[in-house]
Amino acid sequence: RPNLSYPCLIRQAILAQPEKQAKLQQIYKWISDNYPFYGVASESSWKNSVRHALSLGKAFKKSEDKAEDKRSSYWTLD
Repeated sequence: RPNLSYPCLIRQAILAQPEKQAKLQQIYKWISDNYPFYGVASESSWKNSVRHALSLGKAFKKSEDKAEDKRSSYWTLD
């Protein structure tokens, strides 16, 4: 297991994107691609932790996009 917090992993995932913003699925993919532990770990557990960190973290901001599907919104750094 990587010795990094979920907010740190999320920050890395967002900063790795060309526009410095990422959809939730992109964050999941970046984390599992770059930290193989998460590719084999119980998905529901760590993905729930990522969602929790995004929603409660003051460092993250959800785009105000009027997307019908909330899962398609972008996350950025505040």
